[in-house]
Amino acid sequence: MQVARDEFKRFCYASIIDYLKAKGIQFESNGKEGYYHLADHDSLVIVKEGTGHYKHDTFFWNSRGLQGSLYRFITEYMGIPKGKFVDEVLATLGEDAGPKIDQVTVREEDFDESQFADCGFHQQVAAALMQQVGLSQALVERLFELDLVRQLDNGEGVLMWRNPQGKIVGGSQLFNRGDQSMTTRTCHGSKYYYGFTFGYNYHDEQDDYQLLVFQDPLRALAYYQQLARTNAAGVYRFLSVGGAGTRLPAIDNYVQLWGLPTAVRLCVDNSDAGLLMGAKFYLNDGGSADHVQLAVDDVDHYAEVPVSFDYPVAGQQSFISENLTGDGQPRARTYQELLSDYDAAHQAGAAKQLIQATPGIMSHQTTSTQDDGEFFGPTADDDNWPSITPDDLPF
Repeated sequence: MQVARDEFKRFCYASIIDYLKAKGIQFESNGKEGYYHLADHDSLVIVKEGTGHYKHDTFFWNSRGLQGSLYRFITEYMGIPKGKFVDEVLATLGEDAGPKIDQVTVREEDFDESQFADCGFHQQVAAALMQQVGLSQALVERLFELDLVRQLDNGEGVLMWRNPQGKIVGGSQLFNRGDQSMTTRTCHGSKYYYGFTFGYNYHDEQDDYQLLVFQDPLRALAYYQQLARTNAAGVYRFLSVGGAGTRLPAIDNYVQLWGLPTAVRLCVDNSDAGLLMGAKFYLNDGGSADHVQLAVDDVDHYAEVPVSFDYPVAGQQSFISENLTGDGQPRARTYQELLSDYDAAHQAGAAKQLIQATPGIMSHQTTSTQDDGEFFGPTADDDNWPSITPDDLPF
């Protein structure tokens, strides 16, 4: 049976749990709220919609390296031909089948900006950003002017996240370390699919830009300052998504909101967290050679974009200046070089071992990390963006 594209897409993300109940397929709880496995195939795990950051019911068939929505469950696990998918959904779940809630919309309305109101006095936070991070007075004043940073009544600082419309959707709270350096933590209620963002030589949505992705917003600001000091050419947008890649879906969301970049550069540390961030992005976004596949505007529209990996390692006062070349540009690595550099700083094979031991990384997708093609399944912090590809669609 043929249906409209929007209706077909809605069926694709209908509840796997409801489908199992309707078909009489037995499943059991994993002992953790929102996680289940089939009674006769405990390697097939289902994560319920609304658990963690999952926008729809998602299955992970670990023994086969498969994952996805109801569409892939019916066509891959149940073995029902793609052309019969709609008939199967209508027969088991009815014409109203589909996701129960719009997770992204709900979360965006939840952030309470009033908890992070600016007190009107900026001396304490300004001094910390200049002395402990090494930002210039001019840059710090500009951040306050643009309401990208605030000082709270208790003297703490918060970097504010904004969407393309200027709405505040989250924040990164500044914290002092014991060694007189500074770090950040994501504010409670911040929207998972966003992050701290700003531009360099970026004027409007018509500008072609490179997307620089950081583990920490302070690293992003420090690198911005280096570009400005050297008057570097190029148009960039900066995005901070947190360490170890726990919020990498924010990149997909960013591309769909701000437009497709000409290239993506992951500015990661040569550390466990940096390697995992790079590996998760490269492997789970169809990495091949020096390109990845990014969703342009919907689940069935992808584009190939160049990707590289930079090392803006944080250092007292200088932060990243020691890692820049003479013209202010970073030293970019390919994914293979990222693995090799990590091994050189640790021990031979350390990169492969760490990736293979990390849930949520599809290590079988690249020859550099594949032996047996094992897929380790999800964690509560991982997310599965819609996994339908153009080849999956029946039209």
